[in-house]
Amino acid sequence: MISKTKKMLEIERVFGQSIEFLLQDFYIEKQMTLQQVAEYLKVTNRTIFNWLQKCNIPTRSWVNKTFIRKSYAGKANPNYGRVYDEKLREKISLATKENMRKSNASIKISQVAKRRTGNKNSFYGKHHNALTKQKISKANKGRPAWNKGMVGEGYYKYFGGRENFIRNILKGLNKRPTSFEQKIINLCSEFNLPYKYVGDGSVIICFRNPDFINTNGEKKLIETYFTKWHPPDYEKQRANIFAKYGYKTIFFNEGDLLDKSWKPKCLNKLR
Repeated sequence: MISKTKKMLEIERVFGQSIEFLLQDFYIEKQMTLQQVAEYLKVTNRTIFNWLQKCNIPTRSWVNKTFIRKSYAGKANPNYGRVYDEKLREKISLATKENMRKSNASIKISQVAKRRTGNKNSFYGKHHNALTKQKISKANKGRPAWNKGMVGEGYYKYFGGRENFIRNILKGLNKRPTSFEQKIINLCSEFNLPYKYVGDGSVIICFRNPDFINTNGEKKLIETYFTKWHPPDYEKQRANIFAKYGYKTIFFNEGDLLDKSWKPKCLNKLR
């Protein structure tokens, strides 16, 4: 008799059958894949794999190869000790990207990830017990971090330089432009103002990314911000940094952009 988890007992109550019977029926009799069984029972592939092992139900050979990686560790790995030169690495990288593009792999991965986010994740709201935490800690002890030894410029070099690092962060932001930035974009478009939106990381000045830059030759910048998320001297700090490079900075916050008469208010600042 195996010890059953809360999830196992819950599934047994729903289906009115033991978990052993259900796994045997779906996986062996009906020849469903791990993913199909997982989706049907609303758990992860890994959970089904663990349950099969717990119930002593043999898994198919390719499943073993996928999950039991220990057999490929160290010298057992056919690529053990092999060092690829830069040319070959580049070739492998391009081939992998092309294969992912052709198979829409990134879209599929994203769709699978969405199915197990938040409360859809079988581990949602749960926590590892002290023993499990200890095991994880022991397994990771002594394992070098991917960024070990990378300090200062050495760290940024890994990402192609500090400016490129900042650009990548900005590109990854969830919402760009912000609602404040969009208001200024609309204002510039409506009144034909010589400012271009660069808050997407396209312009970096002293490792800072302004929101807008003047396009008619004047060294002027526009910054929009919400006071709640910035220190009291934010404008002074930011203006001083850009001033070192000859730029005058115009600031807009919620006091300007959430006002009923925000358009004339902003136009007065800009003209």
